[in-house]
Amino acid sequence: SKFFFLKLALFYFRRNLTIRVPFRFIVVLSFALHFFIAAPNMQWQPFFEAKLHDETLLGYVYALIKIAVFIGLFFAPRFLGFVGSERKSIIWMQMFIAFSLMFAAFADGLWFMVIAFMIHEVGRGAIVPITDAYMHDNIVDSRQRATIDSCASMVYRCAGAIGLVFGGFVAKHFGISFTW
Repeated sequence: SKFFFLKLALFYFRRNLTIRVPFRFIVVLSFALHFFIAAPNMQWQPFFEAKLHDETLLGYVYALIKIAVFIGLFFAPRFLGFVGSERKSIIWMQMFIAFSLMFAAFADGLWFMVIAFMIHEVGRGAIVPITDAYMHDNIVDSRQRATIDSCASMVYRCAGAIGLVFGGFVAKHFGISFTW
């Protein structure tokens, strides 16, 4: 089961001092990001549909999401070069994602909401290569890097699941707009 491997990985990283700090940094930030953005990312369709009044337009929104992620992938090396540190870049990108998602949630007009959400998607596209660069520069052994990546993947999937359950509870009692 995933929990067995997660427990095994945590035991391994607790003993290995050279990769403990990068592991903790990646896993904690990964958990935080995926816990908080899981619900808005899964509920974008009803959120946009309420504003668009035509579900056939959701396909265009999805296409814009993919373009925004690609733009984020394109600008990630430039952002990393501008900031100069992978660690700081990851933190800045997480804040960028969080604030642009908040702007999208509180947006009054449709176009402002779409633009803010797409900016959030640009951040989501950029954070992956920046995190990969941080792992590559801080963890020399490729097996350890693969193990951390696998463990971080399990953590963010668990965080996303917990975030979805929490977000579903909040959406049920307070509405999707409040969850965003």
